Amino acid sequence: ATPQEQFTTLEAMVEYADVRSLKLTIMLTAQWAAYIAADDDRRRRVLGWGDAGHELAGHHHSVYHPGTWDGYSDFAEAERLEILGPRGARTPYVGTLADWTDVVQGLVPAVRAGCGNGERDKRVIPPALVYDTCPGFYTTDRQPLGTRLDGADPYAGQSDFVLVGTTDGIERRFLNHAIIGGPFMEDAMAAYDTVDSGAYGVVVHTKEADLASIQRWMDHVVEANKGTSATVSEIVMSGRLPERVLADDVFNRVYPE
Repeated sequence: ATPQEQFTTLEAMVEYADVRSLKLTIMLTAQWAAYIAADDDRRRRVLGWGDAGHELAGHHHSVYHPGTWDGYSDFAEAERLEILGPRGARTPYVGTLADWTDVVQGLVPAVRAGCGNGERDKRVIPPALVYDTCPGFYTTDRQPLGTRLDGADPYAGQSDFVLVGTTDGIERRFLNHAIIGGPFMEDAMAAYDTVDSGAYGVVVHTKEADLASIQRWMDHVVEANKGTSATVSEIVMSGRLPERVLADDVFNRVYPE
């Protein structure tokens, strides 16, 4: 899909949420932020979503991402290319994580939430993202603290607590999200229906195929009428969830997958 087609899909998602009084956390890659910032009308519309109560957040595809990375990394070239392998040829190196932050902050100066793709290695999270939804560990009491996350598990979206960890002097707080695209919808709905406390988050991409998924999910949430809808930052800052600190040696370990 072209950027304009994707933008139209995103607008449809936001409009559907507004009618149902639901809050979205809209995660933008550096490329998305640059595309939006380059046009005054796009910038106005997107910043208006923030004014309306949605959260404008960041999304980084690191060198570990199984698809295409976004070109930003603090790793030296040799280490970067070793991790990327053949994927390295698909996207050229663009800049450092500070450069990523500069681009996203050019649109959203106060960005603090998002997904830094640090499930395997916390060194790849951009410094601006201190509220993150991709910890690589469960945030539910269903599993012992420090258990590695199975992303296909519908209870991956359950957060009974805020996970806290520190990398390079930056203290970060994590929630989680479940996948609802494709074959994951039914199991995610069933898991959501059993959760009676904490927070439950889900994620989709801004593709035409995912528009129906997020609309179906929002309809289910409204029908269930189980609680309030909130953004990532609102949940973390509300103080309603307890915090649990993960030991540095577990938090900062580089995991094989």
